[in-house]
Amino acid sequence: MMWQELNTIFFAFRTCFTRKASFDWFVIIAISFMMGSDCTGLTSVIRKLGLNRKHYESMLLFFHSDSWNIHILWHTWVSIVKVHAPMT
Repeated sequence: MMWQELNTIFFAFRTCFTRKASFDWFVIIAISFMMGSDCTGLTSVIRKLGLNRKHYESMLLFFHSDSWNIHILWHTWVSIVKVHAPMT
């Protein structure tokens, strides 16, 4: 049930990305953030998920990609929170 809910929430972000690869990296990075608070940057993402270190540069490029916009991502996040965790 939890994975279905996470899948629904992540899929709501799909329209924020013009490229599937960027969306995939977004999901991977977000999942690693949910796994703990290790603050060593992208190396912690790679370590937590057991990724090959050759993915470091691809992951780094994600943050500089023009296939997504932080403002659109933020507005989508706010919309998702309003639906899935409404304030009463």
